Amino acid sequence: MSYLITLEVNVMPLSVPVQTPGFWWRARVSNLRPWVPRDPELEGHPPPKWSDSAQQRWSAIADAVSAVGHELAAQRWQADENDRRATVTVSIADPQQLSATECDIVRSWFSAEEAVKFDPWSTRIIDGRHRLWNTFPYFGNLLVPILSDTLGHIDPANPVSPSSTSQQIYRSHIEKLGDA
Repeated sequence: MSYLITLEVNVMPLSVPVQTPGFWWRARVSNLRPWVPRDPELEGHPPPKWSDSAQQRWSAIADAVSAVGHELAAQRWQADENDRRATVTVSIADPQQLSATECDIVRSWFSAEEAVKFDPWSTRIIDGRHRLWNTFPYFGNLLVPILSDTLGHIDPANPVSPSSTSQQIYRSHIEKLGDA
């Protein structure tokens, strides 16, 4: 006599709000290493936001971050037409059941205030050194999503022209992009 056992696994989705979803670019870890070549704590940067960083499953965080980046690149998100900040929600499967802190770290990666942010032609990283450092070993060949600092100066309601307060910054960065 044989029995067939079926396991039902409930995989809860992880919803991640992302402001300005079209302003993200992706790269491999090998291309990002120049921005974070050493542990940021040894470089004199402020300590990470999460005091329990060493206890987090950075491999699971890297998988979730890459999955959100993949969905952004494929333009698979839910938009709220009434949101003037151009925020969308990306939902991904969470098979590793991230802890509350791990979910917070993933959401911070894509948040308007704490996004991992810089431009490929810039020598300065705006935010995200510790998160990049902690996830670098786990991305493998997956692409790492980064928010563009330059594109963030564009008015989402009128993406064709930069906001009046940032036209010089925008022009300067676009000229650098043209030279790249």
